[in-house]
Amino acid sequence: MLRIIWKMSLRRLNPLIKNPIAIIISMFQSIIWLVLFGTLFSGITKLSGFAYDSYIAYMLPSIITMNALFIGIYLGLGTISDLHSGVLQRFLVAPIGRLSIIFSDLLYLVILQLIQSSLIIIISLIMGVRLPFGLWGALLYIFVPIVFAIAVGSLSISAAVITKKHESMINVMQFCSMPLMFLSSAFMPQELMPKWIRWVCKINPVEWTIGLERSVVDGLGLINWAPYAIILFIFMLASIGFCVYSFDLYRRSL
Repeated sequence: MLRIIWKMSLRRLNPLIKNPIAIIISMFQSIIWLVLFGTLFSGITKLSGFAYDSYIAYMLPSIITMNALFIGIYLGLGTISDLHSGVLQRFLVAPIGRLSIIFSDLLYLVILQLIQSSLIIIISLIMGVRLPFGLWGALLYIFVPIVFAIAVGSLSISAAVITKKHESMINVMQFCSMPLMFLSSAFMPQELMPKWIRWVCKINPVEWTIGLERSVVDGLGLINWAPYAIILFIFMLASIGFCVYSFDLYRRSL
């Protein structure tokens, strides 16, 4: 099964291997946010209640999480292309199993997120950011958004096999991406937010991801970051389960 998953993942990875510049292009928006907005809003660090000396350092886990959100949401477009070309139908009747189809796309997602997170961290280091805990801090910033990306990617694949239309998927992306980011502490601490946004943060998966990273980095202790870790892990498992269920429904409809 692992060999099949890897070979199917290469189907997605080969275009990036042949044209590596596509990796940079696909993360261009995240780089713009890090460089432009990180510099533009650097004065926020002077506000009372803002605990970070560098706004770019504060934004770094947010930007990596935002990149994971975009990659995860766009994963479903590949599924729709496979569906319209008949590739997905052939996979479903082949003796490979639906889990191999799902996990191959998720493996591609993990590899892409790993590469892009590393590049974002390197850019932030060039801009003068110093990571807490050094290498361990970098691994934290890389690993936690990967868990989040797997959850979002699974939901994106589910939306693809349910809607079966590029237009519907694009609407889902536009509806979900920016509101999820701005209704979290991605760009502003919760202490400086309106009360109703702080309440929304509690049910926002983006906030679970960023909150887990910052709680660990800030040394808040197990009692503070464990709830974020548990709910994020449950979110990932539930998303994968729903993805498998969606594939079953689609296969029965053939």
